[in-house]
Amino acid sequence: MLSGHSAAALLGADCAPADAPAEVTVPGGIEYEGADHGRPERVLRDAGRYTWLVDQKWRMYRFTKYEVYGEPDEILARIGRALMLDR
Repeated sequence: MLSGHSAAALLGADCAPADAPAEVTVPGGIEYEGADHGRPERVLRDAGRYTWLVDQKWRMYRFTKYEVYGEPDEILARIGRALMLDR
């Protein structure tokens, strides 16, 4: 859960935007979508959970293993931009 944490705590002091809010106030989460999430039963369960969280006003970010291992800087940048939206 992202809410109640500072950008520096979430991203690390070196990665947090200098003008990020002191504390995140919109609930949110980050999910890692590994290979197991491609199975039909997992897709249905994940979609249901995601929809419920968004209905509860959560801001969710889902990343695949290809993004996590291939584009970690882009993930940090996207999360950093999201934190800026929370102002």
